[in-house]
Amino acid sequence: YRISNHISYIVNMSELLENSMIFNMALIEREKVLRIIEYITGSRVHPNYIRVGGVKKDISEENIEMIKDNLIDLFKAVRNIEKIMLNDPIIFKTLDDCAPINSSDALRLGLSGPNLRASGIRYDIRKNERHLLYSDISFVIPLGKKGDCLDRLIVRFKEIYQSLKIVKQIIEKIPLGAVQLMLLSEEIRFEHTNLISTTECPHGIMKFFIEIEDNRL
Repeated sequence: YRISNHISYIVNMSELLENSMIFNMALIEREKVLRIIEYITGSRVHPNYIRVGGVKKDISEENIEMIKDNLIDLFKAVRNIEKIMLNDPIIFKTLDDCAPINSSDALRLGLSGPNLRASGIRYDIRKNERHLLYSDISFVIPLGKKGDCLDRLIVRFKEIYQSLKIVKQIIEKIPLGAVQLMLLSEEIRFEHTNLISTTECPHGIMKFFIEIEDNRL
């Protein structure tokens, strides 16, 4: 989904720049990503797939092979789009030093995600909060310098490559065979507890405060 969202940003940027070639190229790659998501989850935009403690169904070996087959092609296609955009002097000049936001202003304004990282702030929930199993995955946090439109675009390209790297590592480590365990909610008993869960979304940082008492959420 990070790849899909970042390609959507590239689509919107190319439309604003009135570059129909990049616009169409990016749309084609986003469609390929959405097809992969649909193939695995059964839905493109809002897949009802994530469950407490896991997912709706195990991923199949066929799914894994399909992902492997698409990783290299997707990388090459996105890299080609990046080269075309950044080697175009008109695009480069238009975006360079356009609407810069320095690191202090980025924090004051509450920027998040790639826009925050484009301003040079090294903050990524997956690393800063040791989110889920990301501590077992090797990837870097791309950063910008000036926090301008050019940096915000470049950071997204770099994050797409890091996402592809993450996916590659996951499909190499994922255990094969059925691992499904069904539990009924009434069979689960929780101690009194509360926690805050954080996730990075396309429009900012989303937080959930969860409290359980007497088995009530």
